[in-house]
Amino acid sequence: MNDQGLMPNHRNELRSKFGIIQFLASAVAAPIELFIHRLGSFGERYFGFQFVAAAGFMVFWPVLCSPHHDPRPTLAFCFASVFMYLCARSRTVKRIRKGGPQPHTRYSGEPWLKFVFRRMNETKIKFFVEPVLVFIGGALVMSLSPPLGGFFIVSGLGMFIANSTSERFERRRALDMHDALVEQRSVVERFRELQDRN
Repeated sequence: MNDQGLMPNHRNELRSKFGIIQFLASAVAAPIELFIHRLGSFGERYFGFQFVAAAGFMVFWPVLCSPHHDPRPTLAFCFASVFMYLCARSRTVKRIRKGGPQPHTRYSGEPWLKFVFRRMNETKIKFFVEPVLVFIGGALVMSLSPPLGGFFIVSGLGMFIANSTSERFERRRALDMHDALVEQRSVVERFRELQDRN
Protein backbone atom coordinates (compact mmCIF):
# COMPACT_ATOMS: atom_id res chain seq x y z
CA MET A 1 0.00 0.00 0.00
CA ASN A 2 2.78 2.38 0.97
CA ASP A 3 4.77 1.60 -2.20
CA GLN A 4 1.73 2.23 -4.38
CA GLY A 5 1.21 5.57 -2.68
CA LEU A 6 4.79 6.60 -3.48
CA MET A 7 4.69 5.49 -7.13
CA PRO A 8 2.76 8.46 -8.63
CA ASN A 9 4.96 10.99 -6.77
CA HIS A 10 8.08 9.22 -7.99
CA ARG A 11 6.76 9.27 -11.58
CA ASN A 12 5.88 12.97 -11.34
CA GLU A 13 9.36 13.71 -9.99
CA LEU A 14 10.97 11.79 -12.88
CA ARG A 15 8.75 13.59 -15.42
CA SER A 16 9.74 16.91 -13.89
CA LYS A 17 13.46 16.07 -14.12
CA PHE A 18 13.09 14.82 -17.71
CA GLY A 19 11.14 18.00 -18.51
CA ILE A 20 14.02 20.16 -17.26
CA ILE A 21 16.58 18.09 -19.21
CA GLN A 22 14.39 18.27 -22.34
CA PHE A 23 14.03 22.05 -21.98
CA LEU A 24 17.78 22.64 -21.54
CA ALA A 25 18.66 20.30 -24.41
CA SER A 26 16.10 21.98 -26.69
CA ALA A 27 17.36 25.42 -25.67
CA VAL A 28 20.96 24.75 -26.72
CA ALA A 29 19.78 22.97 -29.89
CA ALA A 30 17.33 25.69 -31.02
CA PRO A 31 19.87 28.20 -32.49
CA ILE A 32 21.49 25.53 -34.67
CA GLU A 33 18.11 24.17 -35.81
CA LEU A 34 17.28 27.58 -37.26
CA PHE A 35 20.13 27.11 -39.74
CA ILE A 36 19.68 23.43 -40.59
CA HIS A 37 15.85 23.30 -40.83
CA ARG A 38 13.56 25.07 -43.30
CA LEU A 39 12.51 28.40 -41.75
CA GLY A 40 8.87 28.17 -42.81
CA SER A 41 8.36 24.66 -41.47
CA PHE A 42 8.53 25.14 -37.69
CA GLY A 43 5.47 24.57 -35.53
CA GLU A 44 3.66 27.59 -34.11
CA ARG A 45 4.68 26.87 -30.50
CA TYR A 46 8.10 25.31 -31.08
CA PHE A 47 10.14 28.39 -30.19
CA GLY A 48 9.04 29.68 -26.84
CA PHE A 49 10.97 30.58 -23.73
CA GLN A 50 13.63 28.08 -24.78
CA PHE A 51 14.96 30.45 -27.44
CA VAL A 52 15.24 33.28 -24.88
CA ALA A 53 17.18 30.86 -22.66
CA ALA A 54 19.35 29.87 -25.65
CA ALA A 55 20.16 33.51 -26.51
CA GLY A 56 21.08 34.21 -22.88
CA PHE A 57 23.23 31.08 -22.80
CA MET A 58 25.06 32.14 -25.99
CA VAL A 59 25.73 35.64 -24.64
CA PHE A 60 27.24 34.29 -21.41
CA TRP A 61 28.92 31.25 -22.99
CA PRO A 62 32.18 33.10 -23.89
CA VAL A 63 32.44 34.22 -20.24
CA LEU A 64 32.63 30.55 -19.22
CA CYS A 65 35.54 30.06 -21.62
CA SER A 66 39.04 31.32 -21.08
CA PRO A 67 39.33 35.14 -21.18
CA HIS A 68 42.01 34.80 -23.86
CA HIS A 69 39.45 33.79 -26.52
CA ASP A 70 37.64 36.29 -28.71
CA PRO A 71 33.90 36.29 -27.86
CA ARG A 72 32.90 38.10 -31.09
CA PRO A 73 32.30 34.98 -33.29
CA THR A 74 29.92 33.55 -30.66
CA LEU A 75 28.12 36.88 -30.27
CA ALA A 76 27.88 37.22 -34.07
CA PHE A 77 26.33 33.75 -34.21
CA CYS A 78 23.92 34.81 -31.44
CA PHE A 79 22.78 37.86 -33.44
CA ALA A 80 22.50 35.75 -36.62
CA SER A 81 20.33 33.26 -34.66
CA VAL A 82 18.05 36.06 -33.45
CA PHE A 83 17.68 37.28 -37.05
CA MET A 84 16.88 33.72 -38.23
CA TYR A 85 14.40 33.35 -35.36
CA LEU A 86 12.56 36.53 -36.45
CA CYS A 87 12.48 35.23 -40.04
CA ALA A 88 11.12 31.86 -38.86
CA ARG A 89 8.44 33.56 -36.74
CA SER A 90 7.33 35.84 -39.58
CA ARG A 91 7.10 32.89 -41.99
CA THR A 92 5.15 30.85 -39.45
CA VAL A 93 2.66 33.71 -38.91
CA LYS A 94 2.33 34.13 -42.68
CA ARG A 95 1.71 30.39 -43.14
CA ILE A 96 -0.97 30.38 -40.41
CA ARG A 97 -2.76 33.39 -41.94
CA LYS A 98 -2.90 31.66 -45.31
CA GLY A 99 -4.71 28.72 -43.69
CA GLY A 100 -4.48 25.16 -44.88
CA PRO A 101 -2.85 22.19 -43.15
CA GLN A 102 -0.46 23.01 -40.33
CA PRO A 103 2.24 20.82 -38.76
CA HIS A 104 2.21 19.91 -35.08
CA THR A 105 2.49 23.16 -33.09
CA ARG A 106 5.70 21.90 -31.44
CA TYR A 107 7.25 20.58 -34.67
CA SER A 108 11.00 21.28 -34.79
CA GLY A 109 11.08 21.95 -38.53
CA GLU A 110 11.90 20.05 -41.69
CA PRO A 111 15.62 19.25 -42.00
CA TRP A 112 17.48 20.38 -45.12
CA LEU A 113 19.35 17.05 -44.97
CA LYS A 114 16.07 15.30 -45.79
CA PHE A 115 16.72 16.22 -49.42
CA VAL A 116 20.22 14.69 -49.25
CA PHE A 117 19.40 11.50 -47.31
CA ARG A 118 16.23 10.65 -49.25
CA ARG A 119 16.07 7.03 -48.10
CA MET A 120 16.41 7.92 -44.43
CA ASN A 121 13.35 8.98 -42.45
CA GLU A 122 13.22 12.35 -40.70
CA THR A 123 13.43 10.88 -37.20
CA LYS A 124 16.78 9.19 -37.95
CA ILE A 125 18.15 12.36 -39.54
CA LYS A 126 17.24 14.45 -36.47
CA PHE A 127 18.23 11.76 -33.99
CA PHE A 128 21.57 10.72 -35.48
CA VAL A 129 22.82 12.53 -38.62
CA GLU A 130 22.27 16.14 -37.55
CA PRO A 131 23.82 15.83 -34.05
CA VAL A 132 26.87 14.02 -35.45
CA LEU A 133 27.42 16.62 -38.19
CA VAL A 134 26.96 19.53 -35.74
CA PHE A 135 29.38 17.85 -33.32
CA ILE A 136 31.97 17.37 -36.10
CA GLY A 137 31.41 20.96 -37.29
CA GLY A 138 31.99 22.17 -33.73
CA ALA A 139 35.23 20.21 -33.50
CA LEU A 140 36.43 21.84 -36.75
CA VAL A 141 35.37 25.36 -35.65
CA MET A 142 37.26 24.90 -32.34
CA SER A 143 40.56 25.66 -34.09
CA LEU A 144 39.20 29.06 -35.26
CA SER A 145 37.03 29.99 -32.27
CA PRO A 146 37.04 27.69 -29.22
CA PRO A 147 33.94 29.32 -27.62
CA LEU A 148 31.86 29.00 -30.81
CA GLY A 149 33.15 25.48 -31.55
CA GLY A 150 32.41 24.49 -27.96
CA PHE A 151 28.88 25.85 -28.28
CA PHE A 152 28.34 23.82 -31.46
CA ILE A 153 29.53 20.67 -29.68
CA VAL A 154 27.19 21.33 -26.73
CA SER A 155 24.39 22.10 -29.20
CA GLY A 156 24.96 18.80 -31.04
CA LEU A 157 24.75 16.96 -27.73
CA GLY A 158 21.58 18.92 -26.89
CA MET A 159 20.04 17.94 -30.24
CA PHE A 160 20.77 14.29 -29.57
CA ILE A 161 19.27 14.41 -26.06
CA ALA A 162 16.19 16.43 -27.11
CA ASN A 163 15.43 14.22 -30.12
CA SER A 164 16.07 10.92 -28.33
CA THR A 165 13.84 12.02 -25.42
CA SER A 166 11.11 13.09 -27.84
CA GLU A 167 11.40 9.82 -29.78
CA ARG A 168 11.17 7.79 -26.57
CA PHE A 169 8.10 9.76 -25.49
CA GLU A 170 6.38 9.23 -28.87
CA ARG A 171 7.20 5.51 -28.80
CA ARG A 172 5.74 5.21 -25.32
CA ARG A 173 2.56 6.97 -26.46
CA ALA A 174 2.31 4.69 -29.51
CA LEU A 175 2.73 1.62 -27.27
CA ASP A 176 0.04 2.94 -24.90
CA MET A 177 -2.32 3.46 -27.85
CA HIS A 178 -1.55 -0.05 -29.09
CA ASP A 179 -2.27 -1.52 -25.65
CA ALA A 180 -5.51 0.48 -25.41
CA LEU A 181 -6.59 -0.84 -28.83
CA VAL A 182 -5.83 -4.45 -27.84
CA GLU A 183 -7.74 -4.00 -24.56
CA GLN A 184 -10.66 -2.42 -26.46
CA ARG A 185 -10.84 -5.39 -28.84
CA SER A 186 -10.75 -7.78 -25.91
CA VAL A 187 -13.60 -5.94 -24.18
CA VAL A 188 -15.65 -5.90 -27.43
CA GLU A 189 -15.15 -9.67 -27.85
CA ARG A 190 -16.25 -10.26 -24.25
CA PHE A 191 -19.27 -8.04 -24.83
CA ARG A 192 -20.23 -9.99 -27.96
CA GLU A 193 -19.89 -13.29 -26.08
CA LEU A 194 -22.23 -11.97 -23.39
CA GLN A 195 -24.71 -10.79 -26.06
CA ASP A 196 -24.62 -14.20 -27.76
CA ARG A 197 -25.42 -15.93 -24.47
CA ASN A 198 -28.44 -13.70 -23.96
